[in-house]
Amino acid sequence: VERFSHGNLDALVTLFSILSFYFYIASKSNKSRVLSGIFLGSTVLTKGIVFGFYPLIWILIYEYLLGKRRVKSVVLVVLVSLTVSLWWYIYGILKFGKEFISSFILDPFAGNLSWKNPKVDFTLFKVLIRDVGFWLAPVALCLFKNFKNKLLWFLMLSVLVLSFPLNLLADKLGWFLLPVYPFVSLVIGYSILNFGKKYIFLLLLLIILQFNHVKRIELELPDRSLIGAKLGMFTKMNFNPETKLVLDSPDFPSFIYYSGLDEVTVTIQNGGKANEWWIVSHDDISEFKDYIIITKDPQKFNKDMQTITTAPYGYKLLKL
Repeated sequence: VERFSHGNLDALVTLFSILSFYFYIASKSNKSRVLSGIFLGSTVLTKGIVFGFYPLIWILIYEYLLGKRRVKSVVLVVLVSLTVSLWWYIYGILKFGKEFISSFILDPFAGNLSWKNPKVDFTLFKVLIRDVGFWLAPVALCLFKNFKNKLLWFLMLSVLVLSFPLNLLADKLGWFLLPVYPFVSLVIGYSILNFGKKYIFLLLLLIILQFNHVKRIELELPDRSLIGAKLGMFTKMNFNPETKLVLDSPDFPSFIYYSGLDEVTVTIQNGGKANEWWIVSHDDISEFKDYIIITKDPQKFNKDMQTITTAPYGYKLLKL
């Protein structure tokens, strides 16, 4: 519930993944396969190559299990998806060159995929349970009523098999679970489908709880992309594109887009990884004397700073 409460890209890529697979298995004509390819290409545009082409793996497994192996259908889906998504990569390579290739093609996980000193602590299982929330209730009820249902157990085991290896990674980031969520959606949808009219009241209650929970999350944890966008618009209204600025937030894409700045430096507590040259640590902030610093908590830098003005959502604009 929490991951998808703001209607973010995680929810969108899950939707596109399911639609791509659905239109393929329901395809009786080339029109459905073209739609499958369009949604497959849309997943690539939303979250990159790795998560974008993940539905293609489902399609290939589906073809293998059914023994149909419709090569022409798969090729059509791939060609359409490439037509939808390839232009963005060509544009990125032409505009940014080697930097784009190294970041978006050679390192699609942004340096976060590491098996060094793996440690099993089931952090991602906890994240998965948190994100699914009270929608576990209909799944549990369906299992109780249909304990021998092989399809439901297959879907649930798929979720567990896909998510367990992720707990061995050195970095355990919530978005690593994205390939799992379409299966989770299928498990929940299948469970609800087997409710019948007898449990319609429970379903309505869950939907009401969903909206109430989303509203509460929105108040307690505002969408960080929205905050970045508002701060960006504020910056654009008050500063020129050449302004040198440090943003104290790891969620900077929407800020960069709306601010119109030529360049933005980002600061987080321990700095970025080796390939994240635009991210600096809090200890390095003293090197940016001619920069404007946007932060919500000036005290974290342990530096004497001058407050220039205040910005939306309680942020302050400072200068050393």
